[in-house]
Amino acid sequence: SDPEHIDTALKDSQSDDERPDVSHINRRPPNFKGFREISCKSSTRAFAIGGDHVITDSGHTRVWSLLSGENINTISHDDSKVTCLCWRPANRMEDVGRYLWCGGLDGHLFAIDTREDKYFEMTRKAHSSSVNFILCYESQQLTQLWTLDTDGKLLIWSEGDDGIISLKSTPEPFRVAPNQTCAIIVGHYLWTAAEKNIEIFNPHNKYELNVKKIGFGTEIGNITCMTQTNNSSLVYVGHEDGRITVWDVKSYNRIALVHASDYSITSILGVNDYLWVGFKTGMIYIYDITKRPWVTIKDWKAHKSPIIDMQLDEAGLWRVGRLQVASLSSEGSIISWDGLMEQDWFADKMSLREKTYCNYRDIKILICSWNIGACKPSDLEKSSDGIKFMRSWLASTELPDIIVIGFQEIFDLKSKKMNAKTMLTSKKKLKTKVEENLEKRSQEWRDKLAKMVEHASNGDKYEVLSTGNLFGLFSCFFVKKTEKEYIRDVHTAMHKTGLGGYNGNKGSIATRFIYDDSSMCFVNCHLAAGQKETLARNKDVANILENTTFPICFRESWNDYENVFTHGGDGTMVSDHEICFLSGDLNYRIDSQRDVVLKAIAKKNYDSLLAHDQLIKQRKTNPSFRLRSFLEGEPRFAPTYKYNPGEDEYDTSEKRRTPAWCDRILYRGPRIIQEHYVRYECKVSDHRPISSAFRLKIKAIDRDKQSDAKDKVMKEWKD
Repeated sequence: SDPEHIDTALKDSQSDDERPDVSHINRRPPNFKGFREISCKSSTRAFAIGGDHVITDSGHTRVWSLLSGENINTISHDDSKVTCLCWRPANRMEDVGRYLWCGGLDGHLFAIDTREDKYFEMTRKAHSSSVNFILCYESQQLTQLWTLDTDGKLLIWSEGDDGIISLKSTPEPFRVAPNQTCAIIVGHYLWTAAEKNIEIFNPHNKYELNVKKIGFGTEIGNITCMTQTNNSSLVYVGHEDGRITVWDVKSYNRIALVHASDYSITSILGVNDYLWVGFKTGMIYIYDITKRPWVTIKDWKAHKSPIIDMQLDEAGLWRVGRLQVASLSSEGSIISWDGLMEQDWFADKMSLREKTYCNYRDIKILICSWNIGACKPSDLEKSSDGIKFMRSWLASTELPDIIVIGFQEIFDLKSKKMNAKTMLTSKKKLKTKVEENLEKRSQEWRDKLAKMVEHASNGDKYEVLSTGNLFGLFSCFFVKKTEKEYIRDVHTAMHKTGLGGYNGNKGSIATRFIYDDSSMCFVNCHLAAGQKETLARNKDVANILENTTFPICFRESWNDYENVFTHGGDGTMVSDHEICFLSGDLNYRIDSQRDVVLKAIAKKNYDSLLAHDQLIKQRKTNPSFRLRSFLEGEPRFAPTYKYNPGEDEYDTSEKRRTPAWCDRILYRGPRIIQEHYVRYECKVSDHRPISSAFRLKIKAIDRDKQSDAKDKVMKEWKD
């Protein structure tokens, strides 16, 4: 009999997609110093890594040096195209990473000594079809090599009396499922997969060879790869729709469904307690799967083309002192990565020792944010409460070192005529009248703010550090004259998100600089509007944080920026900066009925409303939300949106929008204390202004002490 047990993967307890926590991603590639990329033929699909060498196969077997990237040996095998490789288990230490088994498209099997220039064993037509997998089975009792072809013929090759697995021996044949695209050994079992099916076999019990068949519904994409980690009780299965299913090897139940990405997973590899996942985009992500939800600890662009395979050199740690993970791209590029992630370990240890090589001093920052509803400085002057508000706004904390002012809707971007003009403006054409008006409006506000800051400073001198405008957005930074000399590398970057990125009606202005040796980034943004557009706002946030780029900081040497940036970055992205502030009209709403919200506001029962605030809920419950690592002081004031302009009454128009805390100020970084978080009463816009003051310690690095700390950390690593 040949029993088939079918499970439907969507019937078990873990039916909802989990998403990994992305708030602590480190984007430093885990490079080995001095290693070169290996460039093979684009037809290369089979490779193996061992010690200082990588072996590739297509028409010939080539041995490459990881240190030089050069082809140091080529072994011909009668034009038999190789489809898979596997190191032959060694019974002597000096033979580890020396002998290689090769499977061919024509069903041939042959063994190669990588230190010589030819194969030394060959079995022609061991298989009647293409050999797709050579797998190593090891237990305390025996070691075997399993070869599997397209037709489902499985041959098991065992050790001889001399402890060597030889192609001259007689293998034990089995018949399993044909046309399998994935195969791994799990304990004593063979797990194979194709399309939406997993099949499990026990070759050690020929009377019950077929153990289990698991079928997936249409809700999950085809299977592309499988692996295990240190936890041998679980199997991780990658799918072409970017999801990973996790299976218990004893019960065969699916215990988790993780939505790792929206892009196709092409390779998956267990390295200690981490899961390395390669994507069609050429990206590699590393997940800490001991946490729940999983934590994405690293991502980087590994290759320009899709990743088709990754392999772990388990013996490399004791052979050459490296735990090596190699990735192969569809273009034939092979790169070896550090499976121990030494640079990250080193950076974490240096961060823990920071107090031993840094001097700190206190500064104060005032952040002011307001959706001004296209009002002009003259409108503010005409308003009964305008000038009074502005003075209290800018003087809400005593003599800050930096004043940051961010406006949204500096111009009427709701006008269809305005949007049509800005969309049709070509970069090659002369500036349109619209753009000139925007620049004029920005200059008017810059001049007005400069006067108001001077008035609020009681004689303390401030200078404009930076300004930026992106159609509806405007940012202006003031710094004390006495502090300006301590600030360097000031850069501003704009990013449009409105109308798919074609228009500046929504987007961000990000400004970064280094203050002493603390890197800072300030983001003024305006996100997608609409009561039900939470996902669109989340997408805008991700778009801004991932695609806003700054130029690389250049100094005499990189050491000038060591321990200045964070998360493995070089200062080209927002998240690279140690201290970040994000503010503006974030447009997150309150998920409650308008009448309920108005009654709670009248009673100042803000706690009941905050429980339904979209931003707070996303930060608490959505692991993939990009603002999860940011903090926010709890708003203890009435919602700032939406008012009838010129009135104290919330929106009474036909739309009767539900009041919400659309205007927010968030922060992330060490040594930050929030002093206040308040709103102001100015009626010229349908939003109320807000501000927040922060006291923080910035650092100055003592390079000599830093060098001493590095020596101690290096010794700790070696130990």
